[in-house]
Amino acid sequence: MIESIKIIRQYYNSEKPYICAFSGGKDSIVIYDLCKKSGVPIQYIYSNTTIDPPGHISFIRKNYPDVEILQPKASFFKLIELRGLPTRQTRFCCQALKEYYGNNANIIEGLRIDEGIKRGKRLKDLKEPSQCDTRVKGKQHIYPILNWMEKDVWEYIHKNNLVYSELYDKGFKRLGCVGCPLAQQKERIREYKIYPRYVYAIIKAIQKNIEAGKSLSKFFNDPYEAFYWWISELSLKNHFSLKLFEINYKKEIEKLFPKI
Repeated sequence: MIESIKIIRQYYNSEKPYICAFSGGKDSIVIYDLCKKSGVPIQYIYSNTTIDPPGHISFIRKNYPDVEILQPKASFFKLIELRGLPTRQTRFCCQALKEYYGNNANIIEGLRIDEGIKRGKRLKDLKEPSQCDTRVKGKQHIYPILNWMEKDVWEYIHKNNLVYSELYDKGFKRLGCVGCPLAQQKERIREYKIYPRYVYAIIKAIQKNIEAGKSLSKFFNDPYEAFYWWISELSLKNHFSLKLFEINYKKEIEKLFPKI
């Protein structure tokens, strides 16, 4: 904890905006508390992705009222209408919904190496808990809990009686965008079963993309098939090569994600 607070103080620069990127998840709750204990003037920001779990913004407003909530220029569903479906390789949604702010700023984030293999590989060579972001002018990421393990995060939360989302007690391992393409397929499907209205909102956006003759219309004329392909995590080539029998995609989707 002491080392993490030192890191927060170390990267403070009165000539640059200092921002804590707050998601409302367990890691950002810890970061929020560490920032408060640092005594450094920091701005707290939450970017509304428009596809976080229902009630999440209310949780933030109630328990972390000094967190500023930013609204994106286009919702996640509007992005699908315009650009198609984001994948692991093309996660344009992150840049448009979460990473667009912070010109010439130092951004404090709760990223940890043990969160996943891909993030671990990307960050394991860091000698200092910081990384420049060339996509946004002058933006630098600061990771005060980079080397913390998940157990360290929960120990800190319980020891300091921090308020966290009840979704963790309901079996959620992570908070953030429902059905995020970076999450494991099993987790994505589980989340969509809990919040099926997002499934049908996405399918509606896919339909608009197809009708407008945009990217998805090159491959699909059925929005249900497009969604089915998306959650299958197959390549387009493999998806079409496996179509040996006629499938009623609408029926399959409604069976997998019953409307509540």
